[in-house]
Amino acid sequence: MSKSFYFGFLILLIVGCSLQKNTPEVFKNPTTQNSMYPHLYNSGDNLYMSWVTSNNDGSHSLNYAAYKNEQWSKKTTIAKDSTWFINWADFPSIIANEEGPIAAHWLNKKEGGPYAYDVHIATYNSDNWSLPFTPHLDSTSTEHGFVSMIPWDDDSFLAVWLDGRRTDGRSDEEYYDLEYSMELHGALISQNGEIEQHFVIDESVCDCCQTSLIKSGDSAIVAYRNRTENEVRDIYISRFNGQQWSESQAVYNDNWKLGACPVNGPQLASQDSLITLAWHTAANDTPIVKSAYSINGGKNFSEPITFGKNTSL
Repeated sequence: MSKSFYFGFLILLIVGCSLQKNTPEVFKNPTTQNSMYPHLYNSGDNLYMSWVTSNNDGSHSLNYAAYKNEQWSKKTTIAKDSTWFINWADFPSIIANEEGPIAAHWLNKKEGGPYAYDVHIATYNSDNWSLPFTPHLDSTSTEHGFVSMIPWDDDSFLAVWLDGRRTDGRSDEEYYDLEYSMELHGALISQNGEIEQHFVIDESVCDCCQTSLIKSGDSAIVAYRNRTENEVRDIYISRFNGQQWSESQAVYNDNWKLGACPVNGPQLASQDSLITLAWHTAANDTPIVKSAYSINGGKNFSEPITFGKNTSL
C-alpha cells in the first residue's frame, strides 16, 4: 500500500464513493479544541496522524496518534514551544514504518524576518523522541520548509525541503535573478539523527510550493514546482537511487509563466512500480488539475488527464 497517503487516500475515497451509495463511516479522533493542520501517514498496517494544538499559554504542541485495530491510540505529544512558525501551507508531519514512528518535523522561527525559520526534526527511539536538529546546517536567516520525508531503510530516512540560503539578503529587485533563488535540498538521515548525506537536488525552484516524496522499489521520487529563467513554474521530478539524485525533468510542459509563487505543489502516490502524480496549473489563465501516471517507477509519465477547469489542489 502506498506510503504517500494523501493523494492515494483521495483516490480511494473518490472510487469508493463512485462504487457504492453507502453513507461514509464517521469516527472520532483524539484531537481536541484548538487543533489544526492534520497530516496523515500510512505505514502499511497502521495510519498515523500528526496535528498542531494551540495552547492557552501561547505555545503550540505537535501531537500524534495511531489508528490500529479499528481504534485510535491515545494522543502523544512530540514537542511543545512558543517559537514555532505556524502556517496553513507549511505544517508539521510524521513518518512511520511497521514498527512505529520514525521521525517528525516542524518549523522553528528565528530572527531575521517574517519568513526566517529552520526545519526541526526529531527521531523516535526506544519509546522516546530525540531533541530536535536541523538537517540543513546553515545559519542564514532565511526560509527552510515545505518538508517531505519517507523511511529509506531499517536505519535511515530521507528528507527533502525548500532551502533559502541563497536568498539571504536578497533585495526586491534581485528576486528575478536566479542567482538568489530558492533551492531544493535533501538529506539521508540515520535513525539517531546523523546527516549521512546532503544533496542539492535543484538550484532553482518555486519559493513556497509543497514538495511530495515517495519510495518506489529501490528508488525515491520527489515532485516539486520548478522555476526557470523565463519564470515558467511547472512540475518537475527527480529520482534517488541511494547514492545520488537524477537530473530534474519536467513531468509535462504546461508552460505556466508566473512571476510569483502560487503556494500550490504536487502530490504523489505509489503502489509497487505504479506511480500517480496530480498537480495544479493555471497556464493560459485556465486553472485546472492534471494527473499523470508512470508504470516504470517514475522514469516516464503518461500524457496527463484533466480533472476540470477552475479547480486546484
